[in-house]
Amino acid sequence: MLETFAQLTLGDLRRYIEESGTGVLQTPAGEPDWTALLGPATNDSRDVKPGGLFVALQGEHSDGHRFAGAAASQGASALLLAHLPEQELPRLPSVIWLASDPLQALQGFAGWWRSRFPDLRVIGITGSVGKTTTKDVIAAALATQMPVLASPRSFNNEIGLPLTLLSLSGEHRAAVLEMGIFDVGDIAFLAGIARQNVGVVLNVDAVHLERAGSIERIAAAKQEMIDTLPPGGISILNYDDPRVLPMAAMAPGPVLTFGLEQGADWQGVDIEATPDGLTLTLIHAGDRFPIRSALPGRHHAYALLAAAATLDAIGVLPQHIAEALAAVPAPAARQRFRRGVSDRLVIDDSYNASPLSMSAALELLAAQAAPRRVAILADMLELGPISEDKHRQVGEWAAAMADLVIAVGPQARFIADAAGRNATWFPDKAAFREHIDSLLRPGDAVLVKGSRGMEMEEVVAWLL
Repeated sequence: MLETFAQLTLGDLRRYIEESGTGVLQTPAGEPDWTALLGPATNDSRDVKPGGLFVALQGEHSDGHRFAGAAASQGASALLLAHLPEQELPRLPSVIWLASDPLQALQGFAGWWRSRFPDLRVIGITGSVGKTTTKDVIAAALATQMPVLASPRSFNNEIGLPLTLLSLSGEHRAAVLEMGIFDVGDIAFLAGIARQNVGVVLNVDAVHLERAGSIERIAAAKQEMIDTLPPGGISILNYDDPRVLPMAAMAPGPVLTFGLEQGADWQGVDIEATPDGLTLTLIHAGDRFPIRSALPGRHHAYALLAAAATLDAIGVLPQHIAEALAAVPAPAARQRFRRGVSDRLVIDDSYNASPLSMSAALELLAAQAAPRRVAILADMLELGPISEDKHRQVGEWAAAMADLVIAVGPQARFIADAAGRNATWFPDKAAFREHIDSLLRPGDAVLVKGSRGMEMEEVVAWLL
């Protein structure tokens, strides 16, 4: 049995391979120091840290085995490969782990390593919108109370989640893990590795609808977060979402709710967006806790409320919860406020888009003190048969919250159509760029948002 407070070593890796029969281990450089710490795992040779584990994965457009040499040169002490590299390695690693399916081997290894920490509080987070922000808020708030491991960036899939778990060490008392879905079964699979004992479901929206097929199927996929909790596991549910709250009936243990509506265990009231963030009052068990947060925009109230319920589930006292939430810093990425040319305020929300996140971003734009508010909105992808209706809905919202709506992309024409006379449409970014100077004015507050595939960060670059 591993020492509770030991970090992962080459010896641990050897024992796992011997016990599980997952491939074979070679020692090309001779007998290694089995007590040497095995550093972080990664599938990107550019991110290899000295002593780390490099996992060569076969992608749609790239084969990780091509970068095994680069990973070894970066200082990887272990390589997880399906086969030996065709070219001689410039630097021999301590060990080479050969497995027929490196991804499957990685997942099994991560699940085994997570099982070494039976007392660990594992918080799984899912939702159509806001997973990464909420994960960051929960992790930051919880870190004021105990050592926490959190998914880096949006490591929320069958690769990112096991890579995150392999960073666990005995010092951690909690892990906060984001879990994404494309279809039914995805969270159930991830939960088999993570074994979360607290499950957070934020919302259900028409994201990845082309793959899942229906909003009901998306809801079923999200419910797997609750279905896979152990007996006594705690469910954290959005009280305001009519597709999330019914999941309480399937909960195997206690349920805590959060939301803006009366009846939620953690309710947010008196929410006000300010230039420096937002203020709100938490209501819990009849007590009121006013807080000031550095998070920008009213929509971040849900992330704060979900974090409050999560810390409550783990046993943090309410007054300490309010203090922890107030200490959460502003997000470093995703939604960024930047100063552009001609003294324009650029709200860079170009990372991704869905109907719910479009609504939240437009509310944030509407709260800005500027002579004019401009929304540059691109296609929301993967909405399937409801795409036109959802784009028109966004257009109606935009008309109410922006002085000028600029729609970019084939589907975005429905945004412009619904927004009416204060909107203009361009079939692509190139067409828009020709008119950018005539459309924008000095001092404008400009929101830029669209699905990842629309690459709207290019528009942000023009504005800066």
